[in-house]
Amino acid sequence: MSIYPRNIYLCLTALACVAVHASVLPAQTLSNYDFQISSSSTGLIGIHRLHDAYDTNYVAPGRTLGEVTIRYGQVGTTRWNIVSSAYDGTTADQQVAYRIGRAVPTIATSSRTKSSAAPWGLDALNDQFQPQNSTDLETPFYAWYGQKASEQWVEYDFDKPRQVSSAEVYWVEGKQDDNVFRVPLSWKLQYQVGPAWKDVQASGAYGISAGRFNHVDFQTVTTAALRLLLHLPADATSGIFEWRVNTSEGKQVQAVSEIEPTETFRLEGNVLLWTIKLRNRSSSRIEVGDLAIPLPFNTNYVWDKTVTSTKRLIRHSFVGGNGSYIFWMRP
Repeated sequence: MSIYPRNIYLCLTALACVAVHASVLPAQTLSNYDFQISSSSTGLIGIHRLHDAYDTNYVAPGRTLGEVTIRYGQVGTTRWNIVSSAYDGTTADQQVAYRIGRAVPTIATSSRTKSSAAPWGLDALNDQFQPQNSTDLETPFYAWYGQKASEQWVEYDFDKPRQVSSAEVYWVEGKQDDNVFRVPLSWKLQYQVGPAWKDVQASGAYGISAGRFNHVDFQTVTTAALRLLLHLPADATSGIFEWRVNTSEGKQVQAVSEIEPTETFRLEGNVLLWTIKLRNRSSSRIEVGDLAIPLPFNTNYVWDKTVTSTKRLIRHSFVGGNGSYIFWMRP
């Protein structure tokens, strides 16, 4: 698909999953509909059915709806660019609009991860998905399954030597099947010096509070790797939702100059219209190689729900290789 200079738009409109009832209610505010749409500056964070005894949020915890991925490049070249992050959300009557840009890599997201235990789930450490609370086990996390009363570690290997001076970690609590998660007894940070590891000089305590990020500042070091060591409780294991390094480097999104991608979510009756537009701002033809639309819907449901908001889930392959879900509802 090619986009000619300046005046041609790629427009894709999707009928989203809140089209449940045939009745159309008066257009007032989002909260006056059968569904309440919650948004942040980076996408939709909630689709709630009002008067639902189970208070179901159809957007997966820690995720946002609207993180589309567009791969594009100038016609005649082999270089591809990717934009994948919604930002700069603005709200108007019955509508929220976003720009789409390029996520700026952080030290954590640019790092390779290692662990003292099995590697499965390590990508949760730097995926930038923040849980609602410490017991939000639907948000991806890494844990030392089967381990108790021992010293364990996770490690960030940087892409090049980096100056680091702070970090913060969000601990897991709760129970999942036979696994019990609790905050560790203690933890600390070490940095790599040649083949050895040295403790950082922390300026405060290493926090072990649940329900928030535990931040620690330390004397600036230049290193190629950072390690987090922790002591597990005697009767449980521990887990981490997110581990940030140099915490001033939160998620940042950069605008791109060649194209102007935007998206809007508009509630019309009980239908959520999702429109994606792509404008060519350059003097060259632009080719769109891929347009991926992840659907991070909540995957939990209860079999014995009997109210109108009963939820069923259907596996879909709309985004190739993506493990997300699409859902339908039946009264």
